[in-house]
Amino acid sequence: MVELDRLNGATDEINKLESALEDANNSFRHDLSEASSSLQLLGRKLGSAVEKARPYFEAMQHARKLHLDCQRTAVQYQRANSVHQAARSTISLAEERFSNAHLNQRQFDPAWQEMLNHATRKASP
Repeated sequence: MVELDRLNGATDEINKLESALEDANNSFRHDLSEASSSLQLLGRKLGSAVEKARPYFEAMQHARKLHLDCQRTAVQYQRANSVHQAARSTISLAEERFSNAHLNQRQFDPAWQEMLNHATRKASP
């Protein structure tokens, strides 16, 4: 008996929710219809102005895209320039170390040689 009461209560709740859903759908269709009518009216009223203004807004959108591309390229350039400057600095340091070494000790150890090779590859275009 308890289960039957719960089932009846659940059925009543489902019916209420279905009714609320139907009301919400009707309200949505009504609002959509009004918005469409209003938009069509504005389209007829402002149609020529919209068409005349369209090239401006398209150009503005294109300019924004180009501006972002320019900023991205500037950041890439700055990063590449930093890497290049660091590589040149490393090469200068290695050359200075080598030239300041005693005449009988003018040999790079393998780690310095590898670092110099790596820096030279980064510094050359």
